Amino acid sequence: MKIRMKVGIAGVSWSAKPGDVIDVEPKEAKRLCESGMAEPVAEKRSAKAEKR
Repeated sequence: MKIRMKVGIAGVSWSAKPGDVIDVEPKEAKRLCESGMAEPVAEKRSAKAEKR
């Protein structure tokens, strides 16, 4: 799930600053969004997918 960070965050081998859009597991995305540290990013559907 893609989220946009509202605050800076870092792990052992990665980091994200405010405004960065990152892809994380749905459980982690939910936790970060509920805590106010991030917001969900709407997934864009491709034109090919919309034709189906």
